[in-house]
Amino acid sequence: MHFDWTTLALQTVNLIVLVWLLRRFLFRPVTALIAERRGAAERLLADAAAVRAAAAADAEQVAAREKALSARGEEILAEARAAARTERAALLQQAQDEIAKADAAAQAARDQDQAQMRRQLEGEARRLAVAIASRLLARIPAQASSAALLQALDTW
Repeated sequence: MHFDWTTLALQTVNLIVLVWLLRRFLFRPVTALIAERRGAAERLLADAAAVRAAAAADAEQVAAREKALSARGEEILAEARAAARTERAALLQQAQDEIAKADAAAQAARDQDQAQMRRQLEGEARRLAVAIASRLLARIPAQASSAALLQALDTW
């Protein structure tokens, strides 16, 4: 094998020129393009992190609002339950009062009906007593009944 130093020197110069040309016209633009894309990617990542942080802050605000609304809802529910208990007690008291009034009115009506029936029965009893007495007296002779009546008046 034969080795030529001039070919080696020319090949070395050719390699150096090629590397210089590649570096100047290919590597710099590609490196600049890569750096530009890396910067854009970093900006996108920074923007995404900012959006993520904003979303997390919004989620915290929503959670806080939800918690506050839940607490307010519980308060409103407790107030409504208390108002319902109060209203229920008032309605029960009103119903009991109305029942007592109706019961008193019914009792008064019963008492009035009983008094009226008693008067009617007493009147009927008087009529029957008079009818019975007049029938009995009709059977007794008039002189005997007069003598018995005078004797009863004397003993009184």
